[in-house]
Amino acid sequence: MLALVGSGHYGTADAGEIDYALRSRSPGSTLKPFIFAQALERGDIAPDTILLDAPDSGTGIDNADHRFLGPLLPRQALGNSRNVPAAALVRLSGLDRTYWFLESLGLHDEARPAERYGLTLSVGGLPTGLDRLVTAYGAIANDGMLAPLRWYREQPLAGPRRVVSAETAELVTGFLADPMARLPSFARMGSTEYPFPVAIKTGTSQGYRDAWIAAYTDRYLLGIWVGRPDGRPMGGLSGATSAALIGRDILLDLYKDEADGLDDGAFKPPVGRLPVSLCAATGRPADASCAQTLTEYLPADRAAPIPIPAAAPSPHRLRIGSPLDHSTFIRNPEAPPGLAFLPLRLTADSGDGQVVWYVDGKPLQVADDHDTVRWPVEPGRHTIEARRPYDDGAARPVEVVVRRRLCMKTTSGAL
Repeated sequence: MLALVGSGHYGTADAGEIDYALRSRSPGSTLKPFIFAQALERGDIAPDTILLDAPDSGTGIDNADHRFLGPLLPRQALGNSRNVPAAALVRLSGLDRTYWFLESLGLHDEARPAERYGLTLSVGGLPTGLDRLVTAYGAIANDGMLAPLRWYREQPLAGPRRVVSAETAELVTGFLADPMARLPSFARMGSTEYPFPVAIKTGTSQGYRDAWIAAYTDRYLLGIWVGRPDGRPMGGLSGATSAALIGRDILLDLYKDEADGLDDGAFKPPVGRLPVSLCAATGRPADASCAQTLTEYLPADRAAPIPIPAAAPSPHRLRIGSPLDHSTFIRNPEAPPGLAFLPLRLTADSGDGQVVWYVDGKPLQVADDHDTVRWPVEPGRHTIEARRPYDDGAARPVEVVVRRRLCMKTTSGAL
């Protein structure tokens, strides 16, 4: 342990001499990397598995921003800290198994049944302490080997033990260190991005009562909790807008004397895996038709390069990325009106400018190309269009069907 701040004004009469680094609080989304690690370790998912971030996929969990990004690779689902895919992974891997796994990492030692927390394990429903959280992140940072914190140099400690494979730990580290995987939820060059490789995860508890960050390089591991001692909300302060800013100051100071910070501390790729450019919407090797690609590491026998034909230069074309054409959405009639909506978005290669969104031939909203527009859904068959306001540019219309019960289907089957 190089440094520890457990509370402000620790010794004053009104502070109570309480070390908040050892107190249990709601960890928000900082538990998500362990949920993804378990799913990867068990083979429930692979780096090229598509996870669905869509209105209630049967989990009863919503995203913090009440928006949905559609099909996502695990790298994106974790980088964007989406609640819905994380809850689906808890259900896929098993509630009891996830609860035991978190216990094996030292995140809790409760005797209560897992059903007490349910799928809220994915969004911070299980209280933990900063010391426990840092210890668990140490296992991911150290190739899957869990070791207790060393509080002073001469402290005798038990040896480390393996909790996940080195391959799984390296994959999760790659997810957490990829700034492109955090788009669009976290802007580039913000509080979560550094001029050197850093694996980072933020967390915010319900009502903004707790803000967290866990971050590590090849040399340093950092954990920060920000909150009020009495548990009151903090006026909208999230992990990214408070704890992450503190963490960034600390890490930049630790690396201030590096000759070339851009190349320092690069994380090693998983052994035996090769980088492959994947289409973000399908998980398949990228080709010229992909609107967004991400580099992922796949086993050598699945990473045969596929040549990508060079596309002829052409002006930007408007293309609707969400919703997908011929999708069926089934609306919960009991959902509040503010939550019964679909996100309308263009693909990333649609250029820059403004566009007018139309539903069934009627204008809905004028928006910038990179904005997401929320359309309040109504049952029936609908045609969605996007057109330039001052020229003939238009996207190919998409057709969707909205029904009255809560689930989602696509042309490839029920989800």
